[in-house]
Amino acid sequence: MRTAVAALLILLLAACSTTAPDQPSPQQSIAASDITSTTDAIAWARALDNSATATELSEGIDKLGTYFAAEEVWFQTHNSLGQDLISLNADIVGNPNAAGSKVDDLQLIVDKIEDAIEKGDTP
Repeated sequence: MRTAVAALLILLLAACSTTAPDQPSPQQSIAASDITSTTDAIAWARALDNSATATELSEGIDKLGTYFAAEEVWFQTHNSLGQDLISLNADIVGNPNAAGSKVDDLQLIVDKIEDAIEKGDTP
C-alpha cells in the first residue's frame, strides 16, 4: 500500500513540475506579423535594433499606423504622426539597404505616439 501511495505521489509531483509552453517574456520581441494592437506595435518597435530588415520595418509601421488610427487622439496629432509614419515607411521602402538606420527615427515617432495616447483626445 505504501508503495502505491508513494508511486501516486511521485506521479502527481511529476505532473505538477511540467513546464508550461514558452510564453514571450517582456524582453522578447515579437514579429511585425504578430502585431494585433497598438500596444503590440509599440513593444515591437521598442525591441528593434539596426539589424531590422526593410520588410519587417515596413510591415510593422503599417500595422502601427493602422492600430494607432483607432486610438482616441486629437485629430491633428493623428494626422501629423500618421504622415510621419508614411514618410518614414516611404524612406525605408525607397532605400531598403539603409532600413536599419531608420530604427531610431521610428522610436522617436513611437515616443510621440505614446505621449499622444496618454494625452488623449485633447489639443
